[in-house]
Amino acid sequence: MCYSKIPSEEEIKKLRTNMVKLALTEMEDQVSEDMLDAVKAHCQDQESAPLVHEELQELRRRVRCKDQRPSDSDLKTEGPQAQQAEETLCQKIWRWFQEMLQRLTQIWQKVWAWVKEKMAALCRKVEKVWNMITSFLSSVVQFFQSIF
Repeated sequence: MCYSKIPSEEEIKKLRTNMVKLALTEMEDQVSEDMLDAVKAHCQDQESAPLVHEELQELRRRVRCKDQRPSDSDLKTEGPQAQQAEETLCQKIWRWFQEMLQRLTQIWQKVWAWVKEKMAALCRKVEKVWNMITSFLSSVVQFFQSIF
């Protein structure tokens, strides 16, 4: 005869917790991917500011960086804040959701700083090219003035 093991109440709670955390992780990944797709689409629509393929890859790498997300072991051994006996599952889910939003905010703030840095570098290069062009044109004007 086979006896199936009936999970205890504690095991059921852990299973629910893990399912919610997995769902939030998937949601966080999907939000990041959707935002990346939106950035890519916007940049492709802007003829004046195309995003170079390498830069887009770097942007994806920065967003997909999982250093911001707690590891599985961190999720299993939560801090004293999470171990409050009076915290309900809904309260835990709300707290985890807020933590996910905070991680997304931090990631996209870093991405924004990186984009601003890249744009500043591009602006400096364009300014150098512009200065070279104006210098060349000024020299051409002086040359023609000296001839006539």
